[in-house]
Amino acid sequence: MRLVVFEDEHWERFEPLSTLRHMSLLPCGASDPLERARKMSDDGVMLIGRTLLEETTEERTGLEFNPKVDEEVLLVNARLRPSAWNLVKRMNRRNGALMSGNQVALASLRPSVFAGLRSENGVILQSELRRSTDSVGRLETSRNLLFSHPWELIVENGEALSAEKKRLKRGAPPPERCTTNGDRARLVISPRASVEECTFFDTRSGPIVIDDDAEVEAFSRLTGPCYVGKGSKIHSALIRGGTTISEGCRVGGEVENSIVSAHTNKAHFDYLGNSIVGEWVNIGAGSVFSDLKNTYGTVRVEIGGRRTDTGLQKLGALVGDMAKVAIGCRVFAGKKLGVASHVLELASRDVPDFVFCGGAEGRMVELEIGSIVETQRRMMSRRGVSMSGALERLVRRTYAEREEQRRKAGATRGKLGT
Repeated sequence: MRLVVFEDEHWERFEPLSTLRHMSLLPCGASDPLERARKMSDDGVMLIGRTLLEETTEERTGLEFNPKVDEEVLLVNARLRPSAWNLVKRMNRRNGALMSGNQVALASLRPSVFAGLRSENGVILQSELRRSTDSVGRLETSRNLLFSHPWELIVENGEALSAEKKRLKRGAPPPERCTTNGDRARLVISPRASVEECTFFDTRSGPIVIDDDAEVEAFSRLTGPCYVGKGSKIHSALIRGGTTISEGCRVGGEVENSIVSAHTNKAHFDYLGNSIVGEWVNIGAGSVFSDLKNTYGTVRVEIGGRRTDTGLQKLGALVGDMAKVAIGCRVFAGKKLGVASHVLELASRDVPDFVFCGGAEGRMVELEIGSIVETQRRMMSRRGVSMSGALERLVRRTYAEREEQRRKAGATRGKLGT
C-alpha cells in the first residue's frame, strides 16, 4: 500500500516555518516526515498539500504531488510526531482511521472514499476527512499523535534524536586527542566525516551523530542528544543537547536545544537557544536569541492573531526560510521572523514576511521583491547552488499574496534595494 503524506488546514499554525515548505519537510530529530515515510513504504510515497507548493516540492523531492489516486492508500498526516511513526506499519495491515483527539492522524482509504477530500488550495480538511472515515471505522488513542504548534518540535527534538541513534550503521572512532565523557558507543561518526583533535563529546544525556562529509573543528564541545547533518561544518562551537544541525549548515558560537534547517549560516560567535531556524537563513556575528523572560514566566506566541501561552518557560525564536539577521541583533523570546525578512539591531515583536525591521522602535519597511530574489541568488551561489525558476516563482507569488499582511503590520513602502 502506498503512503500519502498530506497537509491539513493546520499548516498555518506553523508559519513562518511552513510558508515555503510542505509540512513533511520540517525536520524533527535527525530526519523529517518525508524521510520517515520513504523508509516505511516499499510501494512508494506521494504528497498532498497546497497547490502553491507543487512545482518546488516536485523539484525538491522527485515525488508525485497532488496526484490522481486510483488505488487504496494509507494517508499519513504530515504533523505526525516522530514517536508515532511506529503505528504506520500497523495501519498498513488494516482498514480504518486512527484518531488523535478529534483529528485524523492515519487513515486507510479506497479511491472512491478518497475522491473529493482536497480543499480549494489543495490541503485536506479535517472535517471532510472525518466524514469520509465514517464508513471505515475509527480507532481512538489516548496518545497525542500530532503536533499542534511549532514549538512542540523543539520539545520532542531530543527524544527523537535519541530514538534515531542508529541512523548510521557504522561509525569511525574519534581522533586520539578527542575526549568522550559517557558511553563511546553512543558516539557515531561517519567514516566520511572529519573531526579534528581536541574536540569534546559528552554522550551522558544522549547519542551524538556526525553524518557524512560533516566537519567538526578543534575545540568544539558537543553534548548529546545531537545530530550534525551531511556536509555541515561546526566552527569550534558549543553545541548543547537537543540540537539538530541539518544538511549543509555552518554553525559557530553556542546553540542549545534548537533545530537549524538546511543550508543555514550561523558561523560566528552568538547564542541561539530553544529555537527553530528555517532554510537558507543567515545569522550575523554577535546576534543573541533570548529564550527566557525576565519574569521567568511562560512564553506566549502569536498564532492566528491570538496570543497563545506555550506553557514553556524557555522558548526562543521561529525563523522563516531565507531570513537575514544582521550583526549584533537581539531577538526577544517567542518572536517570529518572517520569510525573507531582514532584521537589524532589535526584534522585540514579530516581523512579517518580506519586511525589513530595524532600530529600537522596530521601524518596518517593505522589501522590494527584486532585492529579495537577488539576495537569495547571491547566498545560494556561495554554496554552489543556483536558485531555480520554480523557487523564484514561489517567492514572487507568496510575496504578492502577503501584501495585505504587510500593510496590517504597519510596514511602509520603501526603497530598500540590493
